Amino acid sequence: MKIAKENRAVCCLAFFALVALLAGCGLGFHAGTDIAQGRQAMFMQDNSGALGYFQSAVQTDPNYIYGTELPKVL
Repeated sequence: MKIAKENRAVCCLAFFALVALLAGCGLGFHAGTDIAQGRQAMFMQDNSGALGYFQSAVQTDPNYIYGTELPKVL
């Protein structure tokens, strides 16, 4: 019985750690989605729609960096 309580406690702790991790990733993902939608709107010549998406991305995560690699500094 004691082992079952310990396993339940470990599972609960792991679950809450996962929830905390996913909650922290949400803003960057949302900003990236807004950037992608803004780019699509821009390609479709919808400049006012693109501006709205880009502004939403800035409000969601002002430190978001588009792209996967940063330029190397020599």
